[in-house]
Amino acid sequence: MLVCWERQFLTPDTSDVQRDFSKPLHACIDTEREVSTYLSPLFVRLHLSTFGLLTSFKRPVFTFFRNFLKCLRVCEYRLYVCVHPVWGECLGKGACACMGLKRRAHADSRKPLLRPVVESPLSTAVSSRFAGLLCGVIQILCLRLGDQVQPVASQIWACLARIFRGSPPANAPPGTAGQLSCSASESITNDALLATSALVNASGPSTAAFAEDIVCIIASGLENSTGSAAGSSGGGAGAAAATSGSSTTDELQTVRICVELVGDVSRALGPAFAPYSSPLLARMYQMLQDPNVERALKPCVMVAVGDAAMTMGGEAFAPYLDSFMAILHQAGNTTYDVGPSNWQVNEEWLWYIHDLREGVLQAYMSIVYSFKEKCMQEQLKLYVNAMLDVVKAVAATSPKMRGVDENVKQAIELVGDLISTYGGDLTLHLQRAPFMEQLLQLAQVLGTVKDAGGEACLQKAQWLRQLMARYS
Repeated sequence: MLVCWERQFLTPDTSDVQRDFSKPLHACIDTEREVSTYLSPLFVRLHLSTFGLLTSFKRPVFTFFRNFLKCLRVCEYRLYVCVHPVWGECLGKGACACMGLKRRAHADSRKPLLRPVVESPLSTAVSSRFAGLLCGVIQILCLRLGDQVQPVASQIWACLARIFRGSPPANAPPGTAGQLSCSASESITNDALLATSALVNASGPSTAAFAEDIVCIIASGLENSTGSAAGSSGGGAGAAAATSGSSTTDELQTVRICVELVGDVSRALGPAFAPYSSPLLARMYQMLQDPNVERALKPCVMVAVGDAAMTMGGEAFAPYLDSFMAILHQAGNTTYDVGPSNWQVNEEWLWYIHDLREGVLQAYMSIVYSFKEKCMQEQLKLYVNAMLDVVKAVAATSPKMRGVDENVKQAIELVGDLISTYGGDLTLHLQRAPFMEQLLQLAQVLGTVKDAGGEACLQKAQWLRQLMARYS
Protein backbone atom coordinates (compact mmCIF):
# COMPACT_ATOMS: atom_id res chain seq x y z
CA MET A 1 0.00 0.00 0.00
CA LEU A 2 2.90 2.36 0.73
CA VAL A 3 4.26 1.88 -2.79
CA CYS A 4 0.78 2.47 -4.21
CA TRP A 5 0.45 5.70 -2.27
CA GLU A 6 3.88 6.96 -3.21
CA ARG A 7 3.40 6.09 -6.87
CA GLN A 8 -0.04 7.71 -7.02
CA PHE A 9 0.66 10.96 -5.18
CA LEU A 10 4.36 11.66 -5.74
CA THR A 11 4.95 10.70 -9.35
CA PRO A 12 5.26 13.71 -11.69
CA ASP A 13 3.17 14.04 -14.84
CA THR A 14 4.22 11.36 -17.31
CA SER A 15 1.76 12.16 -20.06
CA ASP A 16 4.60 12.80 -22.47
CA VAL A 17 6.15 9.36 -21.99
CA GLN A 18 6.45 7.59 -25.34
CA ARG A 19 5.67 3.93 -24.72
CA ASP A 20 7.16 1.29 -27.02
CA PHE A 21 4.93 -1.77 -26.62
CA SER A 22 7.38 -3.99 -28.48
CA LYS A 23 9.67 -3.86 -25.43
CA PRO A 24 9.07 -5.08 -21.88
CA LEU A 25 8.12 -2.48 -19.33
CA HIS A 26 11.43 -2.36 -17.50
CA ALA A 27 13.26 -1.72 -20.77
CA CYS A 28 11.16 1.41 -21.39
CA ILE A 29 12.17 3.12 -18.16
CA ASP A 30 14.97 5.53 -18.96
CA THR A 31 17.38 5.29 -16.05
CA GLU A 32 19.65 7.84 -17.73
CA ARG A 33 16.92 10.47 -17.93
CA GLU A 34 17.90 13.86 -16.57
CA VAL A 35 17.03 14.30 -12.89
CA SER A 36 14.64 17.26 -12.57
CA THR A 37 13.90 17.17 -8.80
CA TYR A 38 15.55 15.73 -5.72
CA LEU A 39 12.85 13.03 -5.62
CA SER A 40 13.36 11.95 -9.23
CA PRO A 41 15.80 9.08 -8.48
CA LEU A 42 13.11 7.48 -6.32
CA PHE A 43 10.63 7.29 -9.18
CA VAL A 44 12.74 4.85 -11.20
CA ARG A 45 12.82 2.50 -8.22
CA LEU A 46 9.09 2.95 -7.71
CA HIS A 47 8.43 2.09 -11.36
CA LEU A 48 10.43 -1.12 -10.95
CA SER A 49 8.82 -1.94 -7.60
CA THR A 50 5.37 -1.41 -9.05
CA PHE A 51 6.19 -3.62 -12.01
CA GLY A 52 7.43 -6.35 -9.67
CA LEU A 53 4.25 -6.26 -7.63
CA LEU A 54 2.04 -6.34 -10.70
CA THR A 55 3.83 -9.22 -12.35
CA SER A 56 3.66 -11.20 -9.11
CA PHE A 57 -0.12 -11.51 -9.47
CA LYS A 58 0.33 -14.05 -12.29
CA ARG A 59 -3.32 -13.94 -13.36
CA PRO A 60 -4.63 -14.28 -16.90
CA VAL A 61 -6.30 -11.10 -18.09
CA PHE A 62 -9.73 -12.75 -18.23
CA THR A 63 -9.48 -13.82 -14.60
CA PHE A 64 -8.30 -10.36 -13.61
CA PHE A 65 -11.21 -8.53 -15.20
CA ARG A 66 -13.69 -11.03 -13.78
CA ASN A 67 -12.34 -11.02 -10.26
CA PHE A 68 -11.37 -7.40 -9.68
CA LEU A 69 -15.00 -6.26 -9.60
CA LYS A 70 -15.83 -9.01 -7.09
CA CYS A 71 -13.00 -9.31 -4.61
CA LEU A 72 -9.89 -7.32 -5.62
CA ARG A 73 -8.71 -5.14 -2.77
CA VAL A 74 -9.01 -1.39 -3.27
CA CYS A 75 -5.30 -0.85 -2.68
CA GLU A 76 -4.43 -3.47 -5.31
CA TYR A 77 -6.69 -1.90 -7.91
CA ARG A 78 -5.44 1.60 -7.14
CA LEU A 79 -2.04 0.29 -8.06
CA TYR A 80 -3.36 -0.28 -11.57
CA VAL A 81 -4.84 3.21 -11.61
CA CYS A 82 -1.66 4.94 -10.53
CA VAL A 83 0.48 3.37 -13.26
CA HIS A 84 -1.88 4.42 -16.05
CA PRO A 85 0.92 5.81 -18.31
CA VAL A 86 2.24 2.27 -18.81
CA TRP A 87 -0.70 0.17 -17.59
CA GLY A 88 -1.24 -1.60 -20.93
CA GLU A 89 1.90 -3.70 -20.44
CA CYS A 90 1.14 -4.28 -16.77
CA LEU A 91 -2.29 -5.73 -17.46
CA GLY A 92 -0.98 -7.90 -20.27
CA LYS A 93 -1.36 -7.78 -24.01
CA GLY A 94 -5.03 -8.69 -23.86
CA ALA A 95 -6.01 -5.69 -21.72
CA CYS A 96 -3.71 -3.54 -23.81
CA ALA A 97 -5.65 -4.52 -26.90
CA CYS A 98 -9.07 -4.16 -25.29
CA MET A 99 -8.50 -0.49 -24.49
CA GLY A 100 -7.06 0.27 -27.89
CA LEU A 101 -3.54 0.91 -26.67
CA LYS A 102 -2.11 -1.75 -28.94
CA ARG A 103 -2.88 -0.30 -32.34
CA ARG A 104 -1.89 -3.42 -34.23
CA ALA A 105 -4.60 -5.53 -32.60
CA HIS A 106 -7.48 -6.41 -34.90
CA ALA A 107 -10.80 -4.77 -33.97
CA ASP A 108 -12.65 -8.08 -33.70
CA SER A 109 -10.10 -9.48 -31.27
CA ARG A 110 -10.95 -6.77 -28.74
CA LYS A 111 -14.58 -7.73 -28.28
CA PRO A 112 -14.06 -10.97 -26.30
CA LEU A 113 -11.57 -9.19 -24.06
CA LEU A 114 -14.00 -6.38 -23.28
CA ARG A 115 -16.85 -8.74 -22.47
CA PRO A 116 -15.69 -9.54 -18.89
CA VAL A 117 -15.71 -5.80 -18.12
CA VAL A 118 -18.96 -5.00 -19.92
CA GLU A 119 -20.83 -7.97 -18.48
CA SER A 120 -19.50 -7.72 -14.93
CA PRO A 121 -22.21 -7.24 -12.29
CA LEU A 122 -22.09 -3.60 -11.18
CA SER A 123 -25.29 -3.51 -9.16
CA THR A 124 -24.07 -4.76 -5.79
CA ALA A 125 -22.80 -2.53 -3.02
CA VAL A 126 -19.37 -4.15 -3.06
CA SER A 127 -18.85 -3.77 -6.78
CA SER A 128 -19.99 -0.13 -6.68
CA ARG A 129 -16.69 0.81 -5.09
CA PHE A 130 -14.78 -0.77 -7.93
CA ALA A 131 -17.16 0.73 -10.48
CA GLY A 132 -16.06 4.14 -9.21
CA LEU A 133 -12.43 3.19 -9.71
CA LEU A 134 -13.24 1.82 -13.14
CA CYS A 135 -14.82 5.17 -14.06
CA GLY A 136 -11.64 6.87 -12.88
CA VAL A 137 -9.50 4.66 -15.11
CA ILE A 138 -11.74 5.32 -18.12
CA GLN A 139 -11.59 9.05 -17.46
CA ILE A 140 -7.80 9.04 -17.21
CA LEU A 141 -7.41 6.94 -20.34
CA CYS A 142 -9.65 9.22 -22.37
CA LEU A 143 -7.92 12.36 -21.13
CA ARG A 144 -4.46 10.96 -21.82
CA LEU A 145 -5.13 9.17 -25.12
CA GLY A 146 -7.53 11.63 -26.73
CA ASP A 147 -8.83 10.53 -30.12
CA GLN A 148 -6.89 7.24 -29.87
CA VAL A 149 -9.88 5.80 -27.98
CA GLN A 150 -12.21 6.31 -30.95
CA PRO A 151 -11.87 2.73 -32.32
CA VAL A 152 -13.19 1.32 -29.03
CA ALA A 153 -15.44 4.19 -27.95
CA SER A 154 -18.60 2.11 -28.31
CA GLN A 155 -17.19 -0.73 -26.20
CA ILE A 156 -16.09 1.68 -23.48
CA TRP A 157 -19.53 3.25 -23.52
CA ALA A 158 -21.12 -0.19 -23.16
CA CYS A 159 -19.20 -0.53 -19.91
CA LEU A 160 -20.33 2.89 -18.63
CA ALA A 161 -23.92 2.32 -19.74
CA ARG A 162 -24.25 -0.57 -17.28
CA ILE A 163 -23.69 1.86 -14.42
CA PHE A 164 -26.55 4.07 -15.62
CA ARG A 165 -28.99 1.20 -16.11
CA GLY A 166 -31.36 0.63 -13.23
CA SER A 167 -32.88 -2.69 -12.29
CA PRO A 168 -35.57 -3.94 -14.70
CA PRO A 169 -39.19 -4.26 -13.48
CA ALA A 170 -39.93 -7.31 -11.36
CA ASN A 171 -42.24 -8.77 -14.01
CA ALA A 172 -39.80 -8.14 -16.87
CA PRO A 173 -38.65 -11.16 -18.91
CA PRO A 174 -35.22 -12.59 -18.05
CA GLY A 175 -32.39 -10.71 -19.69
CA THR A 176 -34.31 -7.42 -19.90
CA ALA A 177 -32.02 -4.42 -19.46
CA GLY A 178 -32.94 -1.62 -17.10
CA GLN A 179 -33.77 1.89 -18.27
CA LEU A 180 -30.93 4.36 -18.70
CA SER A 181 -31.23 7.01 -16.00
CA CYS A 182 -29.16 9.42 -13.96
CA SER A 183 -29.94 9.41 -10.25
CA ALA A 184 -28.48 12.18 -8.11
CA SER A 185 -28.88 9.92 -5.07
CA GLU A 186 -26.29 7.43 -6.33
CA SER A 187 -22.74 8.23 -5.27
CA ILE A 188 -21.33 6.49 -8.34
CA THR A 189 -23.32 8.70 -10.72
CA ASN A 190 -20.92 11.66 -10.72
CA ASP A 191 -17.93 9.40 -11.38
CA ALA A 192 -19.74 7.83 -14.31
CA LEU A 193 -20.80 11.23 -15.67
CA LEU A 194 -17.24 12.56 -15.52
CA ALA A 195 -15.99 9.46 -17.32
CA THR A 196 -18.73 9.94 -19.92
CA SER A 197 -17.65 13.55 -20.43
CA ALA A 198 -14.05 12.49 -20.98
CA LEU A 199 -15.16 9.76 -23.39
CA VAL A 200 -17.32 12.17 -25.41
CA ASN A 201 -14.55 14.75 -25.67
CA ALA A 202 -12.06 12.09 -26.77
CA SER A 203 -14.43 10.34 -29.18
CA GLY A 204 -15.52 13.38 -31.18
CA PRO A 205 -17.78 12.41 -34.10
CA SER A 206 -17.63 8.75 -32.98
CA THR A 207 -19.97 9.79 -30.17
CA ALA A 208 -22.81 9.53 -32.71
CA ALA A 209 -22.86 5.74 -32.18
CA PHE A 210 -24.15 6.17 -28.61
CA ALA A 211 -25.39 9.78 -28.63
CA GLU A 212 -29.01 8.75 -28.14
CA ASP A 213 -28.14 6.93 -24.91
CA ILE A 214 -26.16 9.89 -23.58
CA VAL A 215 -28.94 12.35 -24.40
CA CYS A 216 -31.37 10.08 -22.51
CA ILE A 217 -29.09 10.13 -19.48
CA ILE A 218 -28.57 13.90 -19.64
CA ALA A 219 -32.32 14.51 -19.86
CA SER A 220 -32.83 12.27 -16.83
CA GLY A 221 -30.11 14.09 -14.92
CA LEU A 222 -31.55 17.52 -15.68
CA GLU A 223 -34.81 16.42 -14.08
CA ASN A 224 -32.92 16.30 -10.77
CA SER A 225 -32.72 20.11 -10.82
CA THR A 226 -36.16 20.18 -9.19
CA GLY A 227 -37.58 18.23 -6.29
CA SER A 228 -34.97 17.13 -3.76
CA ALA A 229 -32.22 18.86 -5.70
CA ALA A 230 -34.07 22.14 -5.90
CA GLY A 231 -33.74 25.31 -3.98
CA SER A 232 -35.77 28.48 -3.86
CA SER A 233 -34.36 30.80 -6.47
CA GLY A 234 -37.02 33.42 -6.82
CA GLY A 235 -38.67 33.99 -10.17
CA GLY A 236 -36.92 33.37 -13.44
CA ALA A 237 -33.30 33.30 -14.38
CA GLY A 238 -32.51 36.71 -13.01
CA ALA A 239 -34.94 36.70 -10.14
CA ALA A 240 -34.76 39.65 -7.81
CA ALA A 241 -35.70 37.61 -4.75
CA ALA A 242 -33.43 34.68 -5.53
CA THR A 243 -32.08 32.72 -2.60
CA SER A 244 -29.74 29.79 -2.58
CA GLY A 245 -31.32 26.35 -2.47
CA SER A 246 -31.20 23.42 -0.08
CA SER A 247 -29.75 20.85 -2.44
CA THR A 248 -26.67 18.89 -1.45
CA THR A 249 -23.31 19.35 -3.07
CA ASP A 250 -23.50 15.94 -4.77
CA GLU A 251 -26.96 16.65 -6.18
CA LEU A 252 -25.90 20.03 -7.52
CA GLN A 253 -22.77 18.52 -8.98
CA THR A 254 -24.77 15.84 -10.77
CA VAL A 255 -27.00 18.38 -12.48
CA ARG A 256 -24.07 20.67 -13.27
CA ILE A 257 -22.15 17.86 -14.96
CA CYS A 258 -25.24 16.98 -17.00
CA VAL A 259 -25.55 20.60 -18.11
CA GLU A 260 -21.90 20.70 -19.11
CA LEU A 261 -22.36 17.40 -20.94
CA VAL A 262 -24.82 19.17 -23.24
CA GLY A 263 -21.94 21.35 -24.40
CA ASP A 264 -19.59 18.37 -24.66
CA VAL A 265 -22.00 16.36 -26.81
CA SER A 266 -22.87 19.33 -29.02
CA ARG A 267 -19.21 20.09 -29.69
CA ALA A 268 -18.45 16.43 -30.37
CA LEU A 269 -21.30 16.01 -32.86
CA GLY A 270 -21.28 19.47 -34.44
CA PRO A 271 -24.29 20.11 -36.72
CA ALA A 272 -25.31 16.46 -36.18
CA PHE A 273 -26.34 17.47 -32.65
CA ALA A 274 -29.50 19.17 -33.98
CA PRO A 275 -31.71 16.01 -34.04
CA TYR A 276 -30.91 15.36 -30.38
CA SER A 277 -31.26 18.96 -29.19
CA SER A 278 -35.01 19.41 -28.78
CA PRO A 279 -35.58 17.65 -25.41
CA LEU A 280 -32.41 19.13 -23.93
CA LEU A 281 -33.12 22.71 -25.00
CA ALA A 282 -36.71 22.39 -23.81
CA ARG A 283 -35.58 21.17 -20.41
CA MET A 284 -32.91 23.87 -20.07
CA TYR A 285 -35.48 26.54 -20.91
CA GLN A 286 -37.71 25.17 -18.15
CA MET A 287 -34.77 25.27 -15.75
CA LEU A 288 -34.12 28.94 -16.52
CA GLN A 289 -37.77 29.80 -15.91
CA ASP A 290 -38.41 27.60 -12.89
CA PRO A 291 -38.08 29.44 -9.55
CA ASN A 292 -37.47 26.10 -7.81
CA VAL A 293 -34.25 25.42 -9.67
CA GLU A 294 -31.08 26.15 -7.73
CA ARG A 295 -29.90 29.56 -8.92
CA ALA A 296 -26.25 28.50 -9.02
CA LEU A 297 -27.09 26.23 -11.95
CA LYS A 298 -28.56 28.92 -14.19
CA PRO A 299 -25.35 30.59 -15.44
CA CYS A 300 -23.92 27.26 -16.63
CA VAL A 301 -27.26 26.44 -18.30
CA MET A 302 -26.94 29.67 -20.29
CA VAL A 303 -23.43 28.74 -21.40
CA ALA A 304 -24.68 25.30 -22.48
CA VAL A 305 -27.47 26.92 -24.51
CA GLY A 306 -24.86 29.05 -26.26
CA ASP A 307 -22.70 26.01 -26.98
CA ALA A 308 -25.68 24.21 -28.48
CA ALA A 309 -26.58 27.21 -30.64
CA MET A 310 -23.04 27.58 -31.94
CA THR A 311 -22.68 23.93 -32.94
CA MET A 312 -26.22 23.51 -34.31
CA GLY A 313 -26.02 26.66 -36.41
CA GLY A 314 -28.45 29.54 -36.68
CA GLU A 315 -30.89 27.73 -38.92
CA ALA A 316 -31.41 24.85 -36.47
CA PHE A 317 -31.47 27.14 -33.42
CA ALA A 318 -33.86 29.70 -34.93
CA PRO A 319 -37.07 28.06 -33.54
CA TYR A 320 -35.72 28.55 -30.00
CA LEU A 321 -34.39 32.08 -30.50
CA ASP A 322 -37.34 34.13 -29.23
CA SER A 323 -37.72 32.14 -26.03
CA PHE A 324 -34.08 32.14 -25.02
CA MET A 325 -33.33 35.74 -25.99
CA ALA A 326 -36.19 36.94 -23.78
CA ILE A 327 -34.96 35.08 -20.73
CA LEU A 328 -31.31 36.00 -21.34
CA HIS A 329 -32.30 39.67 -21.48
CA GLN A 330 -34.14 39.36 -18.18
CA ALA A 331 -31.21 37.64 -16.50
CA GLY A 332 -28.56 39.98 -17.89
CA ASN A 333 -30.34 43.07 -16.55
CA THR A 334 -30.57 41.81 -12.99
CA THR A 335 -28.93 44.42 -10.78
CA TYR A 336 -27.07 44.01 -7.51
CA ASP A 337 -29.57 45.96 -5.41
CA VAL A 338 -32.51 43.61 -6.05
CA GLY A 339 -30.89 40.93 -3.91
CA PRO A 340 -30.74 40.52 -0.14
CA SER A 341 -30.89 43.61 2.06
CA ASN A 342 -27.20 43.16 2.88
CA TRP A 343 -26.22 42.66 -0.76
CA GLN A 344 -23.19 44.98 -0.48
CA VAL A 345 -21.45 42.48 1.82
CA ASN A 346 -23.13 39.29 0.61
CA GLU A 347 -20.33 37.53 -1.27
CA GLU A 348 -22.60 34.79 -2.57
CA TRP A 349 -25.00 37.27 -4.13
CA LEU A 350 -22.23 39.42 -5.64
CA TRP A 351 -20.65 36.41 -7.31
CA TYR A 352 -24.05 35.19 -8.46
CA ILE A 353 -24.65 38.42 -10.41
CA HIS A 354 -21.16 38.13 -11.86
CA ASP A 355 -21.76 34.52 -12.95
CA LEU A 356 -25.20 35.40 -14.30
CA ARG A 357 -23.82 38.16 -16.52
CA GLU A 358 -20.94 35.97 -17.59
CA GLY A 359 -23.34 33.22 -18.67
CA VAL A 360 -25.56 35.68 -20.55
CA LEU A 361 -22.65 37.34 -22.38
CA GLN A 362 -21.14 33.99 -23.38
CA ALA A 363 -24.51 32.78 -24.65
CA TYR A 364 -25.00 35.98 -26.63
CA MET A 365 -21.60 35.68 -28.30
CA SER A 366 -22.23 32.06 -29.26
CA ILE A 367 -25.65 32.89 -30.70
CA VAL A 368 -24.27 35.84 -32.69
CA TYR A 369 -21.56 33.60 -34.11
CA SER A 370 -24.01 30.85 -35.08
CA PHE A 371 -26.31 33.23 -36.98
CA LYS A 372 -23.44 35.11 -38.60
CA GLU A 373 -21.92 31.86 -39.90
CA LYS A 374 -25.22 30.98 -41.60
CA CYS A 375 -25.64 34.54 -42.99
CA MET A 376 -28.78 34.93 -40.86
CA GLN A 377 -27.78 38.12 -39.05
CA GLU A 378 -30.90 39.93 -40.24
CA GLN A 379 -33.04 37.56 -38.17
CA LEU A 380 -30.92 38.40 -35.13
CA LYS A 381 -31.05 42.16 -35.73
CA LEU A 382 -34.24 42.51 -33.68
CA TYR A 383 -32.31 41.51 -30.55
CA VAL A 384 -29.28 43.81 -30.88
CA ASN A 385 -30.70 46.48 -28.57
CA ALA A 386 -31.56 43.82 -25.97
CA MET A 387 -27.97 42.55 -26.06
CA LEU A 388 -26.65 46.10 -25.72
CA ASP A 389 -28.86 46.56 -22.63
CA VAL A 390 -26.75 43.93 -20.87
CA VAL A 391 -23.58 45.73 -22.01
CA LYS A 392 -25.06 48.91 -20.55
CA ALA A 393 -25.67 47.14 -17.21
CA VAL A 394 -22.04 46.02 -17.11
CA ALA A 395 -20.82 49.53 -17.97
CA ALA A 396 -22.72 50.93 -14.98
CA THR A 397 -21.00 48.56 -12.55
CA SER A 398 -18.60 49.86 -9.91
CA PRO A 399 -14.96 48.89 -10.54
CA LYS A 400 -14.88 47.55 -6.97
CA MET A 401 -17.42 44.79 -7.63
CA ARG A 402 -16.33 41.15 -7.63
CA GLY A 403 -15.17 39.89 -11.01
CA VAL A 404 -16.16 43.06 -12.86
CA ASP A 405 -13.03 42.86 -15.02
CA GLU A 406 -14.20 39.56 -16.52
CA ASN A 407 -17.66 40.95 -17.25
CA VAL A 408 -16.19 44.09 -18.85
CA LYS A 409 -13.87 42.03 -21.05
CA GLN A 410 -16.76 39.85 -22.24
CA ALA A 411 -19.02 42.87 -22.82
CA ILE A 412 -16.35 44.46 -25.02
CA GLU A 413 -15.96 41.20 -26.94
CA LEU A 414 -19.72 41.05 -27.53
CA VAL A 415 -19.76 44.62 -28.84
CA GLY A 416 -16.86 43.75 -31.14
CA ASP A 417 -18.75 40.72 -32.47
CA LEU A 418 -21.82 42.87 -33.14
CA ILE A 419 -19.76 45.52 -34.94
CA SER A 420 -18.07 42.94 -37.16
CA THR A 421 -21.51 41.48 -37.91
CA TYR A 422 -23.47 44.67 -38.63
CA GLY A 423 -20.73 47.07 -39.68
CA GLY A 424 -20.94 50.84 -40.06
CA ASP A 425 -24.58 51.50 -39.13
CA LEU A 426 -24.20 49.95 -35.70
CA THR A 427 -20.78 51.57 -35.23
CA LEU A 428 -22.26 55.02 -35.81
CA HIS A 429 -24.94 54.33 -33.21
CA LEU A 430 -22.40 53.08 -30.66
CA GLN A 431 -20.09 56.06 -31.11
CA ARG A 432 -22.95 58.30 -29.95
CA ALA A 433 -24.06 56.03 -27.09
CA PRO A 434 -22.98 57.31 -23.63
CA PHE A 435 -22.74 53.79 -22.21
CA MET A 436 -20.02 52.86 -24.71
CA GLU A 437 -17.69 55.58 -23.48
CA GLN A 438 -18.61 54.58 -19.93
CA LEU A 439 -17.64 50.97 -20.68
CA LEU A 440 -14.31 51.95 -22.21
CA GLN A 441 -13.52 54.27 -19.30
CA LEU A 442 -14.32 51.46 -16.86
CA ALA A 443 -11.86 49.25 -18.73
CA GLN A 444 -9.30 52.05 -18.46
CA VAL A 445 -9.79 52.28 -14.70
CA LEU A 446 -9.48 48.53 -14.29
CA GLY A 447 -6.30 48.60 -16.38
CA THR A 448 -4.57 50.79 -13.81
CA VAL A 449 -4.70 47.95 -11.28
CA LYS A 450 -1.89 46.20 -13.18
CA ASP A 451 -3.17 42.68 -12.66
CA ALA A 452 -3.93 40.14 -15.38
CA GLY A 453 -7.65 40.93 -15.47
CA GLY A 454 -7.14 44.67 -15.65
CA GLU A 455 -4.52 44.44 -18.37
CA ALA A 456 -6.81 42.16 -20.42
CA CYS A 457 -9.59 44.77 -20.14
CA LEU A 458 -7.25 47.51 -21.28
CA GLN A 459 -6.11 45.49 -24.29
CA LYS A 460 -9.71 44.69 -25.25
CA ALA A 461 -10.67 48.36 -24.96
CA GLN A 462 -7.84 49.36 -27.29
CA TRP A 463 -8.89 46.63 -29.73
CA LEU A 464 -12.50 47.85 -29.70
CA ARG A 465 -11.50 51.47 -30.35
CA GLN A 466 -9.48 50.34 -33.36
CA LEU A 467 -12.37 48.22 -34.62
CA MET A 468 -14.82 51.10 -34.31
CA ALA A 469 -12.42 53.39 -36.15
CA ARG A 470 -12.18 50.87 -38.98
CA TYR A 471 -15.96 50.69 -39.46
CA SER A 472 -16.72 54.39 -38.92
